[in-house]
Amino acid sequence: MDKDFVDIVPLAVQPNVLIVNAGPPYKTLMDVVNAAKAKPGAINWGHAGVGSGTHLNTEKFVDAAKIKRHPGPVQGHAGGDPGDVEPVGGLLLAPISRRIPHIKGGRVRPLAVSTAKRNGQLPDVPTTGEAGVKGADAPLWFAVWGPAGIPAGIVNKISATRARR
Repeated sequence: MDKDFVDIVPLAVQPNVLIVNAGPPYKTLMDVVNAAKAKPGAINWGHAGVGSGTHLNTEKFVDAAKIKRHPGPVQGHAGGDPGDVEPVGGLLLAPISRRIPHIKGGRVRPLAVSTAKRNGQLPDVPTTGEAGVKGADAPLWFAVWGPAGIPAGIVNKISATRARR
C-alpha cells in the first residue's frame, strides 16, 4: 500500500471505548479477558461489519489480550441504536462520541478506552493498558491520502491548508 498511496494530512483521531451492558457480570476489563480465556470463542463482540474500524480495532484488542472471540459481526451495530450492546451478549469496542449519552445514562458500563492516555470525556475510565491489556491502543483515525505520484506541490498545499485551521 505504501507504494500505491501517499499520506497527505491527518485529520482526526476518534478514541474507542470498550462497553458492556450495565447488567452483565463484567465489572472490569480483566473480567472480560478472564471469561474469554475460560471459554475461548464463547464471547460475542459487536462491530459495524467486516473490515470496519470497529472490527479491526476489536481484532487488535483480541490479539493483544491473547483471547478468542466469537467469529463474525453481530447484527445491531451498523444501523441500530449506537449504545445498545444487548443483542451481542454485552460487548462492544466503539467510538466514544456516540456512546457518551448511554454511558452517562447508565445503560452501558465503560471498561476501558483504547488510547494510550485517558480520555477527557471519561477521565475515570482506565486505558486498556492500565486495565491490564498492553498493546491494545486502537483509536479510529481519519486522514487524506492520494495516489502515488501525486505532485509534491499539491500535497504541500493541502497539508498547509489543514495546518492553518
